Amino acid sequence: MKLNAYAQSLLQYVMDWVAPPRTNQAEKERLAKDWLNKNCPYWQQKGGKHAK
Repeated sequence: MKLNAYAQSLLQYVMDWVAPPRTNQAEKERLAKDWLNKNCPYWQQKGGKHAK
């Protein structure tokens, strides 16, 4: 699935925040998506502060 710019930047931020420094990219992405799905279930639908 293609993420919009908001979801992609949010995913990158959470990847940097939630995963330990030496974690590989695929594992970082999995950990970040798990965290987002648990704590922000609609993170992929949001379009930023101007979305309705």
